[in-house]
Amino acid sequence: MKSRRRSRIDFPIEAKVTKLSSIDDLPEEFSHLLVGNPEVISVSDEDVEMVHQIMRLENMTVWYHDVFPRTALILAPYTDRKVISFRFLARNIILETMEDGKPYRVAEREITIYQVENTAPEIYVGDVDVLFICAINMDQRQLANIVAQHPELQCFLDRYSKDEAYKEMVDQRFIISKFAEWMMEVVSKFRGSLLATTLLKQKCATNMLLNVAAQFHQSHKSAHVPKRMQKILIRAVEYLDDHLREPIDVEKMAAALGTFPGLLVNNFIRRNAMTMEEFQFHQRMIRAFHLAANTSLSAEVISDIVGIFDVNILSEKFTAYFNCSIESLRSAQ
Repeated sequence: MKSRRRSRIDFPIEAKVTKLSSIDDLPEEFSHLLVGNPEVISVSDEDVEMVHQIMRLENMTVWYHDVFPRTALILAPYTDRKVISFRFLARNIILETMEDGKPYRVAEREITIYQVENTAPEIYVGDVDVLFICAINMDQRQLANIVAQHPELQCFLDRYSKDEAYKEMVDQRFIISKFAEWMMEVVSKFRGSLLATTLLKQKCATNMLLNVAAQFHQSHKSAHVPKRMQKILIRAVEYLDDHLREPIDVEKMAAALGTFPGLLVNNFIRRNAMTMEEFQFHQRMIRAFHLAANTSLSAEVISDIVGIFDVNILSEKFTAYFNCSIESLRSAQ
């Protein structure tokens, strides 16, 4: 896979937590970047894709989250969309060069996942001279085929094949789960009155959870899905969204999309790193959140719309998913 090379300015900057007691304490270089929203200081450059933003909470605190080493949450406006970025350190991964696609092993490299709202996340490694194809979007047989052509990678294959803890460290599902876990911890920090003025009000948290968990898909990974199936899988996502209230009937869905049930199920998992049932659950939670936040519909009506017909089950799942009940979400706005 080829991708336009981006400069370092395209990517999130590292920063320490800085407390500001008043607007006068804002560094001079940021003063001209203040925007109308009193909760947001926007640091932007129209010439690059990545736009950085610092969220100002409560008493002018400039806030960065740092659960994992070298990890920061950055929410940024990009035209009318937002950019969400996640950074962490990965060890012993296989990369391929952008120029000739040849794989090689590196002991340690900083990984940046970033995504513009409503688009698929992209993963970059280090200074983006390489793409993250990793082990990781491959099964062991595919990895063995690469090693057969590049014997210097044999030691990696040996360890990757035998050591489950080592495999987990670079496994795609592990990365997704840690990202979602990190995001949930962020959301849980902001309860009560803070909730509406921070992440949830701006809907960044829900966009992140949906897009990372349910739409985690890189084009280099989709290359392993037949071209015709790629188009069908796009329609499959639309189908699931249109039939949110209904239990998934794979045979009926496959017939509507013009494919076979087995092909649909297997390629959906390969492309999205989750089952259709898992995808539908995330869609239901996100829909429930937006209905709860933006309408006065009762919990009973919301449960009917999203296809979770027991209001008690909806309440339980909503609270577990967002660390926030429907009632507390509404009272915080």
